[in-house]
Amino acid sequence: MFFRLFLTDLKRIKQRFLPLVLITLILAVGLSVVVLLSNRLLYNEQTIEPVNVGLVADASSPYAKMAYSMVSEMDSYRATCHFIEIASEDHGRQMLANDQIKALIIIPDNIINSIIYGEDNPITVIYKQDGTLETYTLNEVFKSTSSMLATAQAATTIIYQGAYQMGLPDTALDQIATDADNLYMDYVLSRTELYIREDLQLTGAYTPYQYYIVSGLLLLLFFSGIVFLSFIKGNSDTLRLRLKLHGITGAHIIISQYLTLTITLFMIYTILFFSCMTGGTIGHFAPLQFHISGFFAGILAILFIGFVILLIGYLPTGYSGACLLLFLTAFLLAYIGGGIVPVRLLPDFIQNFAEHTPYYQLLNHLCNGFYH
Repeated sequence: MFFRLFLTDLKRIKQRFLPLVLITLILAVGLSVVVLLSNRLLYNEQTIEPVNVGLVADASSPYAKMAYSMVSEMDSYRATCHFIEIASEDHGRQMLANDQIKALIIIPDNIINSIIYGEDNPITVIYKQDGTLETYTLNEVFKSTSSMLATAQAATTIIYQGAYQMGLPDTALDQIATDADNLYMDYVLSRTELYIREDLQLTGAYTPYQYYIVSGLLLLLFFSGIVFLSFIKGNSDTLRLRLKLHGITGAHIIISQYLTLTITLFMIYTILFFSCMTGGTIGHFAPLQFHISGFFAGILAILFIGFVILLIGYLPTGYSGACLLLFLTAFLLAYIGGGIVPVRLLPDFIQNFAEHTPYYQLLNHLCNGFYH
């Protein structure tokens, strides 16, 4: 009797299969075009140019000029920033407003002494509120520099205080102070680099459109659940009662529907997979070509997505509510799992657990199977 129920479910889903495939293919073509255009516009392979940063320093102050030369000569900063000397703060603010610079740094006169002796005479950094990645990067660079200086400053201050508390003679104290100042100057301020620059893909070992095509494939499988939800909710209470009279329990119905779901999802996945394999032989689509050896890597994703669709289908909501919930669930899983925004660009509190989410694990599992 269970086998008859399973065959009946297959016949029911067969009526929805052709429209489902057509819609999926249309969405897949649209997604491929969007990903390829995004790669060309947002993820080009050109070298990232340093951004312009204005720097206001008192020309008559040797300490301010020393601080400027130390920072501008660091290899790390030269790879990130192009420093422009500006005569006044007002002129710098005007350049900032006109998008001539990304940030404005105002260096006080006795900056070196302030750093060494722990005086409260901070450097002022003004950003343009454009919310771009360049501004975010500059902010992180300046924050890391401030943290490094503060740590070193605390260390030298401890040396001063410890020496004076030991009751040493003045000559010894002067020598210790001189040595600490030289240590700070030589190993903290006089550096050739603050960090090592290494070019990496935000999407890991794969190019952005390789990564996002796989993410799009997962989302297409999720969104196909809109058709499956009508199939799951199509069993009326009367039909369930009739089935129960023939010995078919609710568990049998769920198992039959899950098997039908996974078989249909596997067929859709097969069409998408071999479409990518075929498309990969055409010009610009070559990097999207999947390896046949990775075909069965999608089984785990199909089982998981089928389970999510079935679970949502049995929630006490109407068809429209279930479709909305499925869309939100897929979008949330994709966002947290790095399928929409790379994990490295997600907020810190999400990055802490993003790599442990099912979507991230499935995405990397598929990428490893398809492209290796």
